[in-house]
Amino acid sequence: MASSKHTEAPSKPSPSPQEAPASESGSPRPPATERPYLLVVDDEQEIVDSLYDLFRLDYRVLPARSAEEALRQMATHPVQVVLVDQRMPGLQGTQLLAEIKERYPDTIRLLITGYADLRTVIAAINEGSVYRYITKPWDPEELRITVAQAFEQYALAAERRQLLEDLKAKNQALEAAIAEREAALRLAQSRAELMAGLAHDLRNPLTVFLGYTSLLLSGAAKPLTPEQRDAVERMQSSARYMLGLINDTLDLVRVETGRDAVYPTEFAFVDVARQVFEVVRGGVAEKQLHLELDVPADLRLEADQIKLARILYNLVHNAVKFTPPGGRIVVRGRQEGDWFRLDVSDTGIGIAPEDQAHLFKQFVRLDDSSGRREVGIGLGLAVCHRLVSLHGGTITVESEPGKGSTFTVRIPRRCPATAPTP
Repeated sequence: MASSKHTEAPSKPSPSPQEAPASESGSPRPPATERPYLLVVDDEQEIVDSLYDLFRLDYRVLPARSAEEALRQMATHPVQVVLVDQRMPGLQGTQLLAEIKERYPDTIRLLITGYADLRTVIAAINEGSVYRYITKPWDPEELRITVAQAFEQYALAAERRQLLEDLKAKNQALEAAIAEREAALRLAQSRAELMAGLAHDLRNPLTVFLGYTSLLLSGAAKPLTPEQRDAVERMQSSARYMLGLINDTLDLVRVETGRDAVYPTEFAFVDVARQVFEVVRGGVAEKQLHLELDVPADLRLEADQIKLARILYNLVHNAVKFTPPGGRIVVRGRQEGDWFRLDVSDTGIGIAPEDQAHLFKQFVRLDDSSGRREVGIGLGLAVCHRLVSLHGGTITVESEPGKGSTFTVRIPRRCPATAPTP
């Protein structure tokens, strides 16, 4: 049949968007400018007109009388569904739909055909070129339902595509975050290894230095004058302080890099406390502090004895530093069911509420404006927190400026062994 040169819809009156005529179900139709595009392709003007009349109130109908005209319409409008007659001059309907599938794969493709063409149509369906076919003569209501289902299929496919795009974007963001995290972990590992190496290299000569100062103080080499003894004791005190910082650094590095583990043994806590008291005895005597131990002699637990001694030492040492001369420090140990509770209380200068939330972070040093003169480098409490966590326990603080502080540690009485990270 001869093809028409018309590219616009037939000149039949269409309702204005303001009228928004109701559908047969009674619900208002969307304005014409919001309706999706339906392309109808047939070389017979009468069929194009009838299809236009059937669908004009529900969709923006684009007519085409040839394959070439249909492709032009597709190039200039976002067509969601195309309805094509199988028998046309030039390209057959299945051939046109195959071309549309190649260029516009998201468009839903419908085919109108006679019974004589069913074998060709079924082959096209199997190849994916045709979504569904309608046989001639068609039932108008059945055709309306089929076209409506095609638009629903388009909407579902578009939603799936959007969900996949969103998922892809989220996956890319997650991969970027993981890569960033892995880079940060590698950097942290490198820093930790550097800190561990430096600390180890510093600790060895300090240990030798402390050995020589102890030898001098013993008088084995030569008796010291009071002035010399005072100078050596000051050197020894400073060296021990530096050694404590180095040990804190090594402890923190081992825990944070997963190289440390809990090796539990059974012991009496009072023995650990007495060992710690002996270590801090010099600082306690210098400031004339009252150091008290309130622990049942039969209180035993299974934990990492070395790490628990480190926890207690850091807490008591911290109390000694920040308790004014003549103050009081009390160490209490109790059994609470399956848990061991340790309290270290002092009558020191206390900690402001706004500082308490940051106490257990590494390298946090409290403001010394309230009278703190020995601020350290902020590792002791961070080490305590890490070692307590390694035991599966908690550490908390209660403090009031000007009155003192109480640090409370809770760990299981029978701590399970843990293995270091390979």
